[in-house]
Amino acid sequence: MTTPSDLLTDKNDWPWLGYDEAKQAEIHAFGDGYQQWLQTARYPRERVTRVVSLLEDKGFKRVELGGEAALNVGDAFYYVNRNVCLAAGIVGSSSPKDTGMRVVGSHVDIPLLDLKLRPVHEEADCGLVMMKTHYYGGIKKYQWASIPLHLVGVVTQRDGTITEVDIGSDPSDPVFVIPDLLPHLWSEAQSKRTAAEVFKGEELRAIMGSTPGTKTDAKEGEKEGEKAKPEFKKHIMELLHSRYGITEGDLQFADLHFVAGLAPRRVGLDRGLIGAPGHDDGVCAYTSIDALLKVKAQGSAPSQTAVCILFDKEETGSDGPTGAKSQFVRFMLEDVMARSTFGVEGRGVYAAFDKTFVLSADVSAAVNPLFSSVHDAQNASVVGKGVSVSRFTGARGKAGTNSACIEAMCQFRQIAGDIPVQICELGKVDAGGGGTIAKFVANSLNCDVLDVGVPVLSMHSPFELVHVADVYNARELYLSFYRS
Repeated sequence: MTTPSDLLTDKNDWPWLGYDEAKQAEIHAFGDGYQQWLQTARYPRERVTRVVSLLEDKGFKRVELGGEAALNVGDAFYYVNRNVCLAAGIVGSSSPKDTGMRVVGSHVDIPLLDLKLRPVHEEADCGLVMMKTHYYGGIKKYQWASIPLHLVGVVTQRDGTITEVDIGSDPSDPVFVIPDLLPHLWSEAQSKRTAAEVFKGEELRAIMGSTPGTKTDAKEGEKEGEKAKPEFKKHIMELLHSRYGITEGDLQFADLHFVAGLAPRRVGLDRGLIGAPGHDDGVCAYTSIDALLKVKAQGSAPSQTAVCILFDKEETGSDGPTGAKSQFVRFMLEDVMARSTFGVEGRGVYAAFDKTFVLSADVSAAVNPLFSSVHDAQNASVVGKGVSVSRFTGARGKAGTNSACIEAMCQFRQIAGDIPVQICELGKVDAGGGGTIAKFVANSLNCDVLDVGVPVLSMHSPFELVHVADVYNARELYLSFYRS
């Protein structure tokens, strides 16, 4: 029987108060595992590589689009798309034509600094060699100055060799840094700029080195005995070549990035928050994959085919063959259905997509108490109160939104059960806005898509914050979704 108090939502309900010590310990242990994963999963290629290792350890088999290998009920499989996008799944016991599929999609790219194609720049008068960058995704540029940076990525060489670069993860490695201006002298150069221009894009240049080599070969026109000039750039490139065998010309055929070199740490005396670069959207990628691994560990096949997709390029609009706008998701799901026991092809695919439910697993904005005015508190997420559920995203007049149908919301309500969730919006109606992969997947598949992810503080900064309980509950929610 419904009582009068049941008619109202309790905004003061804190899930943590309902956990006993054993449950709290379990939540913290899961958070520790996530932190360990973040240490060596700092950018898309690295994240996909780490996930592949996790999948293969649990018996998932790699398949290729258009392959011949059959997929039977309970089979666990994965696809890799250009080393920066991945899909993994388990074949369900019912035909997708009759029941559809359960798909969770997140993204593994993060805001970072890409190196320019010709990045090395000598500032001999200043005694420095700098690396020019082009920022990727939405950032506050000033946040990237005066913090340690790691150099990561791959370089192709003339013979076709692809060399992985990682400078910074080893404690004995050097790091890199974008130098800021001291407050004593910033008045003319920085203080009158807007916040968006405290650092301009072309000023995001990181120090690569500071010691010169000595010129050994005399050049034409130089007098005998003339004092040798220091060669900074040549010396630094020699050091890079000695470590990786790459030349300056190779850098034009490279995919290199600076990522924030800040180790994941617990925040607060209660250790309730996890601070780290790349929660957006590493936290949803990790929890959705871990949930799929748990389905596999439980033994029995899910009722509906369960699939987890990790996309690239979300931070720049989801374009390209590895983004959510690409046909990869459709080709992959059709490939799974065609080679599965049920052999769904032709018009049966239309019925399968129509019945498929997708969760767009991306983070949401938690209320920042320092700037709470940009939120409608009654319709905003709070860290520690549960997983965020956004029926619609977009900006202002819901421009660019997917806006899940109410029947999908009803279905999700049954799936969530007692798992803590928060129905939320990104911010006040006219305060800004944002989007996820939801609308792209909904458009390409004609399926229901709902945004469900972890609330984040300091989003898109080099050190984002999530609550350890929300991380755990996201995994539990994705698990329930795969299994329901």
